[in-house]
Amino acid sequence: LVVAGKIGVDNGDIASKARMRQRVARLLPADALVREACPGEGRLHDAAWFGFRGVTCDINVEKVTTAARTRPGWLCIHGDSRLLAEAGAFDAIPFAVVDLDYYGSPWPTCLAYIRTHTAWPDVTHMFFTDGHATRANIAGQDRALFPGVGRSARTTSAMVWEQAQRTIADDAGKHGLSAEVRASVSHHGMA
Repeated sequence: LVVAGKIGVDNGDIASKARMRQRVARLLPADALVREACPGEGRLHDAAWFGFRGVTCDINVEKVTTAARTRPGWLCIHGDSRLLAEAGAFDAIPFAVVDLDYYGSPWPTCLAYIRTHTAWPDVTHMFFTDGHATRANIAGQDRALFPGVGRSARTTSAMVWEQAQRTIADDAGKHGLSAEVRASVSHHGMA
């Protein structure tokens, strides 16, 4: 399990996020499967995941409809990615990439995925964008997931990321996985 983290400004530094994903995409075999939590406008897919097969879902039906039209070979679902992860949906699919590019917090989905997933390839690359932390708005759900973060108004996104890394590594270890964290963290969209 390779974890790559990116904290950008309001999900907006597309060039930096695309470069990070392109570096991984170049290493993947042609039959690698991608799990993209939120299709957005499709810019990350077009930059890095085009040509791969995968699964994406979003609560915005318009985004799912667009994704279904522009992603041959992809399963595009109208639904909540976190709830699907918690239910163990797709838990037997060995995704080479799990891309959680959220406007909000990716951590509940990330941890649900690690805790329920059963089919792991030799390496799974995970990408995160924490939209809450970029706006100095540490989500209450993140404080509950990561007790080490605390409840202080001085809690920073870097503190959340540090706690997330520890929690991911601990949870991965409980499931017989090892987590290697390679991070690019920026508060202003710089990789």
